[in-house]
Amino acid sequence: MVVAVLHSFSETIDLVRVMAPERPQPSQRLIFGIIMGGLTLWAIYLAIGAYRYNFNPWRGIIVLASMGIFLGIWLLLLWNQNRQKNAR
Repeated sequence: MVVAVLHSFSETIDLVRVMAPERPQPSQRLIFGIIMGGLTLWAIYLAIGAYRYNFNPWRGIIVLASMGIFLGIWLLLLWNQNRQKNAR
């Protein structure tokens, strides 16, 4: 009896897979934008915390500058990789 129920459940799952419409895959640009936005928000959060530690604005500026440099280098490397792919 348990086997019959499991078999029936398995067929139901297969039907759901067949009948469910395919979702379009998110673009790489969207995923990249979400990652960059998340890192930027995280840097802002850390900069606020660094500033509130002793109310020294340079701490927050250093955190934001470090993240800006990191993201800038990352963007530069991705741009260079894309440029080399298109040159071929």
